[in-house]
Amino acid sequence: MEKYNKSNLKGLLEQLEKYDNVLNDKQKEVLGFSASISDEIRFHLLKKGWWSVLLFGSNYKCPIGLRIFPEHSYKDWSVVSIIEEENAQTLSPSLSELYPFCNLKYLNNNAVVQEIKDAYNEIVNLISDFITLVGGKDSLSFYSKYINTVFNETDKELLGQKIYIDFWKEMSKGKGDFETMIREVIKMRDEPSYIPTSLETYPFIWKSRVKNILGHRSIHLTDESFSESTAEKYAWEAFQEPHGFDTEGYDFNYYPEGLSPKSDINFLAEFVVADYLDHAKEIEDSPLYEAAKILGNYDNLESYTGVQHMEAAAIFDRNLKDPIMSWKCLVSAAYWSGQNTDETYLPIWEAAIELCEAQKWNDAKEALQIQYDFYIEYKTKI
Repeated sequence: MEKYNKSNLKGLLEQLEKYDNVLNDKQKEVLGFSASISDEIRFHLLKKGWWSVLLFGSNYKCPIGLRIFPEHSYKDWSVVSIIEEENAQTLSPSLSELYPFCNLKYLNNNAVVQEIKDAYNEIVNLISDFITLVGGKDSLSFYSKYINTVFNETDKELLGQKIYIDFWKEMSKGKGDFETMIREVIKMRDEPSYIPTSLETYPFIWKSRVKNILGHRSIHLTDESFSESTAEKYAWEAFQEPHGFDTEGYDFNYYPEGLSPKSDINFLAEFVVADYLDHAKEIEDSPLYEAAKILGNYDNLESYTGVQHMEAAAIFDRNLKDPIMSWKCLVSAAYWSGQNTDETYLPIWEAAIELCEAQKWNDAKEALQIQYDFYIEYKTKI
């Protein structure tokens, strides 16, 4: 494939690395993240199929990058943290909010808050430079409000949840109806049988996580107040999301750890292909149904390599004219081929680049091509 010329995203990655290079270890510790990543780690993660994340740094030893949402500008892509090479969790709604979200889970610790207050002037200078570099609003004013507020809440877990939810509410403005989503998620937490009726207005960066929560919850509620057909619908919605991202069970905890993606996907797939269900026609007729039948069998989790997802991607693109579903299938195919083979299948990656080019998803194409060129070049050196 042709080598891609330097452009905006390439320049941004170079500037991030330059920014990181001028920081000492103490300053990086204050920030809570590094804005550079070694070539060795980058190559290894791409080999494992994570090309749908534009890798650029680390957060407490976990690699981080921008999750590619191809139909959106890279400025609106969320930052994810890749945990143990198999699970990507949303860390921040965008680059410009990265600092407060990297340190968010520590704001219910008085000692840490005092350390932040003591170093606040230095933090302001460091983050001001970072925000100037990546663009976006000033995330520090809202952050400052919290570290200087005296909370009366003695339950540290509840305090953490309050801070977490308020932060996401503030920082997700303009990315969908966050208030509606969080109100319904809180209701789900308080009412175990509640399920929202629609996710259409939810912020796109949250949909994978919320769909995974709903898929699990609806299956578990079939013995109580939920019909199997409705549960199948929600489980199917979750199964169709890109695999490996924001895997969750029931809860909307203030700082999620995530479940094992493989077992989570098996749980969803096993239900939607169960013999005792009267399956919805649109599910049985879906190009993804064959993949669900394979992943519904636990014995296949260590051998499935994404072939059926790649075949489904081609059908969604060429026959059904659904490029978003085609993208999701390609990301999932890359995940499984990367997890269960020595090297993710490069034709999947190349098909994603071609899809982005055809759809004029320019930022996504650039991100994919940057990493593809790096991968091929690095591979020739080892």
